[in-house]
Amino acid sequence: MHDKAADIIVYEDSRMDKPSIIIELKRPRRKEGIDQLKSYMNATGAVFGQWTDGIDEKYILRINPNDFTKPIWRLPSKGENLDGIDEPLTREKLTPVKDLYAIFKDIESEILAHQTVDTFNEIFKVVFAKLFDERVNLHNSTAIAQFRMGLTETPSVVATRVADLSVKLSLNGKMFIGRVMLLS
Repeated sequence: MHDKAADIIVYEDSRMDKPSIIIELKRPRRKEGIDQLKSYMNATGAVFGQWTDGIDEKYILRINPNDFTKPIWRLPSKGENLDGIDEPLTREKLTPVKDLYAIFKDIESEILAHQTVDTFNEIFKVVFAKLFDERVNLHNSTAIAQFRMGLTETPSVVATRVADLSVKLSLNGKMFIGRVMLLS
């Protein structure tokens, strides 16, 4: 299992037999610990996790063992379930990217370890659909993003919505690409 215990464990009830949330704390600017948190979550069956170094924080949802693919923006309150935290993604909830290069290096490493170079090239189509959504659809702070996957949505519903974005992007592509280049 592990040499040390998790930093903070929140249990579902007073019997303390089923962990619900595990929180991993690190010193400022220390970025390791996400894999450690996921390991704790798998070992205990905890569904929710939070990693923080006091400056940045990441929230993690464990769908199944080793499946941490759906993002969450916060931990649930007492008695709240997935439907309660499955809030629409709006412009005001987006946070600016601090290091886009590092994100692309992470994506590249992950894809090249499990896929092909063609897959990495296809990711850029998805990135442009995301940028298009942010620039065109999120016109005010409460506008809801179309480029999102709700926690309870099926992949086919999301694929249809993102495909619609791609069609709009191809129709408006030259204007949009020009706007991105001007913003850079």
